[in-house]
Amino acid sequence: MFGKKPSRYLRVNRQRYETRFVTRSRYICFARTFTSHVGSGPAPARLAHIVLELRERLKTIGSMKCETLDLPLTQEQIGEALGVTPVHANRVIAQLRKDGVVDIARGKVSIIDETALANLADFDKRYLHQSPST
Repeated sequence: MFGKKPSRYLRVNRQRYETRFVTRSRYICFARTFTSHVGSGPAPARLAHIVLELRERLKTIGSMKCETLDLPLTQEQIGEALGVTPVHANRVIAQLRKDGVVDIARGKVSIIDETALANLADFDKRYLHQSPST
């Protein structure tokens, strides 16, 4: 693979290897953070994290026009994403609605209190690495 001049090969292809390393490192960081936030903790915090992450991703691609986003999922599907039963998913949604944090109804999520939602989720959008400055 390297031939007789491995140091020259590495010098010539350094940028490509650095880019691959940074990309792989960011992916590993993202996977660990996502797993720790959505894979554990109380269900309301997991749902809050998913909502905020979806919102940030929609903002990045320019599809987020207001604080309401489309979430065309049933409570059964939300429960599966959270790792809870549909009945518990219903309770979580009702609790977040009662607390005045979000309203989830008819495939739409309205963020009512962004600060409370971010605190509940312990959300830091920097882990998404969506811009070169982060």
